[in-house]
Amino acid sequence: MPPKKTKTKSQGQAQSGGGGGGGDREGAQEEPLSAILIADTFSRAYSPLEVSRSHHRPACPLLLPVLGVPLLKLHLASIHKAGAEQVHIISRAHANTLRRWLQQHPPPTGLQVHVVAAPAAGSVGDVMREVDAHGIVRSDFLLLQPHALTSIHLQSVVEMHRQRRKRDKDASMTICAAQVGHASRIRPPHAAVHTLSSCDRLLHYDPPAFSLSSSPTTRIPTEVLMAQEDRDHGEFIIRSDLVEIGIDVCGPEIPALFSENFDYQSLRHDFVPGILTSDLLDTKIFLHISPSTSVHPSGSSTTSASGYGAQIDCTRQYHAVICDLISGAAQPLRPGNASWPGEPYALRGTAFIGTDVSVARDARLGRNVVIGAQSSIAQGVVLDCTAVGSHVDIASSSTISHSHLWDGVRIGSRCEMDHCIIGTGAQILDDCKLARGCIIGPDVTVGPGISLAPFTRVGARSRANALEVEDLEEDVEDRAPDADLGSQAFGYRWPAAGESTTDEIAEGEEADEDDDDVDAPLRDHIGVLGIDLLQKGKRHEGEEEEEEDSDISSIGGDSELLDEWEGDSETLSSSSLDDAAAASLTLGGEGEEATTAADRQAARERLEEFDSEARASLARAFAEGHSVENASVELKTLRMASNVPLSQVRRTAIAVVLERCDPNNPKWTAAVFDKWGKLIQSIAEDDEVEAIGFFQEYCATQSSYSCLFIPLLKKMYNDDVVSPDAIVEWWKSPISRAGGEAALDLRKKAEGIVRYIVEDDEEESEEESE
Repeated sequence: MPPKKTKTKSQGQAQSGGGGGGGDREGAQEEPLSAILIADTFSRAYSPLEVSRSHHRPACPLLLPVLGVPLLKLHLASIHKAGAEQVHIISRAHANTLRRWLQQHPPPTGLQVHVVAAPAAGSVGDVMREVDAHGIVRSDFLLLQPHALTSIHLQSVVEMHRQRRKRDKDASMTICAAQVGHASRIRPPHAAVHTLSSCDRLLHYDPPAFSLSSSPTTRIPTEVLMAQEDRDHGEFIIRSDLVEIGIDVCGPEIPALFSENFDYQSLRHDFVPGILTSDLLDTKIFLHISPSTSVHPSGSSTTSASGYGAQIDCTRQYHAVICDLISGAAQPLRPGNASWPGEPYALRGTAFIGTDVSVARDARLGRNVVIGAQSSIAQGVVLDCTAVGSHVDIASSSTISHSHLWDGVRIGSRCEMDHCIIGTGAQILDDCKLARGCIIGPDVTVGPGISLAPFTRVGARSRANALEVEDLEEDVEDRAPDADLGSQAFGYRWPAAGESTTDEIAEGEEADEDDDDVDAPLRDHIGVLGIDLLQKGKRHEGEEEEEEDSDISSIGGDSELLDEWEGDSETLSSSSLDDAAAASLTLGGEGEEATTAADRQAARERLEEFDSEARASLARAFAEGHSVENASVELKTLRMASNVPLSQVRRTAIAVVLERCDPNNPKWTAAVFDKWGKLIQSIAEDDEVEAIGFFQEYCATQSSYSCLFIPLLKKMYNDDVVSPDAIVEWWKSPISRAGGEAALDLRKKAEGIVRYIVEDDEEESEEESE
């Protein structure tokens, strides 16, 4: 949005902003470099990992452990290497915590650190207004978000920014970004789109989308194109392969712009678009594009200041960045390197081992494993792509993959977990199974003998209590812990990732409208890629919601049990289907035992890569109005290139089509299936039973979509997307019984449709015989 008309030209910016936030530009260049580090994220993307029994405030984001190293320590090292002499940490709720930490962990020599309390700040915009009001900066400065992480040589970026400002006094800001490949772990599904001039000036900006309902296309205003034609002969570049790393180089006039425009709250969603669309300001924003250490672009206009950069702003990114650090993709940031700021590690095989670590002889350590100091790994333990903190004990015969165990965690015997995060001091007792995407908060105890569904979250406080305590800033008595977490458990179930329901809703009370999106959406959750779906598709603008579900199809039926088809039968789980798909990508001799963990992991990564590319392809098809035939051909081409089984094509295509549906908007959902149901028909023709199983699996794992299962199954029947015989065979097969109680409930609700089909077939047979 454009700024308020409080001034006429940006030439006056340097003198505004109560407290000398500006100052003369020429003189300001002689001032030493400083840095502003924001300590708050103003979100709850890591809930309930931020909640503990002993503290009534959420944990400070700057102390998030990255392979045992607090982010703040990495920040201070980067700021010091950039040549800054002082850094101001602006904190809303963690000033005292940060001061205590700094007393115990002195900053690098020559770097002065000041912690500034800003209890009234509720956004990045408020922080910048505090900076301006206190006159904290008088020259160019680095602005760092709390979850930024980089190995880029920032001193070179600062120098280029200053040289640019000498040539152009309106060059007020340089955004640091890293170029990433399409299949990069750190590339988010909702990246920003940058439109640049040939000299890397930012002309138009589409900020990162809060949900996948936003179009992946960009619309450049005509006036931007016309102005660019006059300046640079019409040349401009559109980039969607950039990840902003959360670090900007700013001129001293930037804080004053926030003070003059109180509607600037978010740096990217408000400030940057507002500056670019303003008719009153001459302020210019540039990009510094750093080639990633794993990307070698050709013909790029980037400079030599290359390196790794990312924002660890959600658990999905946390897992991606940790994997990059361990695998060496973030060089020189890697455990075991001399430049690593944490504890020393020794490379033993494919694992990094800290000091005084005990590992049993028959324990199996796969690739990309880190084990912190004074941890103990018992016999029969299998670790793969996992980061283990210090003072962690893992008992015998437990299997852990793609997970993160923070300091002081205790894992019992015969436990299993995949793509999970276990907070500091948590205990998982014997015989527990944590499905993909589970998050266990600090000080929580789970078990023994408990299985948690995918994306379960458990905290040391109930969600309602955590929000109340945070608002009141004092401890409040909580309800009794949840009894279904085990006989020796202590903890509270939070809404599963992607669900917006609150504890109050579960107890029959009305929810606060402001709490609907308080936690991270499913797309930003660890473990989501390749198994679960991202955000729901967008609905027609201006279309009214229906109060009741429309009758997408006309057939009905009762819910009586079809006894003649019930019986003992082997059941299949969704995880077993995933394993089967992965196994089909590996090669082994006849009679050999199961492939190695590394082989299985390589196969899973190929599945995930296909899933990512297929989703991108279908997203383009949706946005650009491709025909179903073209979309189907592109899917098949991707499948042949990746050599994945047809079952993965079905799973991904069905998932993406269902993403486009809206459980609250039957008309939109019906319109989606009117066109894209034909795509499901195309990819399901070789195994319709399996396709219905994937359809059931998604609706069962995404509780908000369970209401769509029966209406859409009816519609697929009426529209001949799947045959009537396939629906009956699905109902009889073990696939329909996979996935737990939610899937069984959907199967039971489908009995009416199955009965209708059977009775209709019988009537037709009788008519033919007559």
